[in-house]
Parts: sequence; structure tokens; C-alpha cells
Amino acid sequence: MLDAEVHQTEVDGVPVYWVDDPGSLTAGLVLGMGVVDETFRTAGVGHVVEHLALARMGRTHLDFSGTHRLLETEFSATGPVDQVVDFLLRVCEGLADPPLDRFDLETGVIAAESSRATSPADAVLLALQHTRPDRDS
Repeated sequence: MLDAEVHQTEVDGVPVYWVDDPGSLTAGLVLGMGVVDETFRTAGVGHVVEHLALARMGRTHLDFSGTHRLLETEFSATGPVDQVVDFLLRVCEGLADPPLDRFDLETGVIAAESSRATSPADAVLLALQHTRPDRDS
């Protein structure tokens, strides 16, 4: 797959890249909006939007996820072509018209997610920040 040719086109002004590969389709929608784009007052809004956009999926056997990161928000899925295309359509619909009646439910889910342990990478960075020799003890 490393030698595969990457194709590019544009759909409704959005750049689309793909590699011809038999079998399941893996596709993603990457938005150039992440944690760095939030202010103190809007912190967490992007994560809620990610959850609300995925709320339209309902029950499915499709392997999919959404991730709100530092620099971007990504929605991805792997499975049969028709199901992956439907996933991308539902995500776009969820972004255009989020189901706001699920707001309280999704913020509760996010609160539960936030109670998990810090990721190893973040833990190292925090440890380095608090153990620097130039910091006052």
C-alpha cells in the first residue's frame, strides 16, 4: 500500500483524497477546528459538537469514531462502501443541524470521559512542566 497512488478530487469545495484498495472502505472527515480554536469561555464546545454530530448514527455495526484534538476534529469510519458513505452524510447533517435535545446527555458523557486518567503523553508533559529546574519549588 505504500506504493499506492493517492488520488485527489473536490466535492462541494472540499478536497477529497483516496487510494484504490479492494475490500472495506476507510474514510474520514477532518475539520480544521480543534481545542486551540476555543477560548476560555467556549472551551469544550468542539467536543460537544463532535458528540452531537455522531448522535445521528444510532445503532450500527460500522466501525466509526469521532475525535476532537488540539488542532482538528476528525470523524472516521471503516466498513462497506454504502455504510461509510451514509456515515459521512449523517455526520455532515449532524454538523449542519445538531440534535440539541441531546445536549445534556452528551455533556454528561463528556464529563464521564474527562474523569479518565490523563494520557501518557500528557502526563509526561505535565511532569516535565512541574519538575523543571528553573521552577521555584
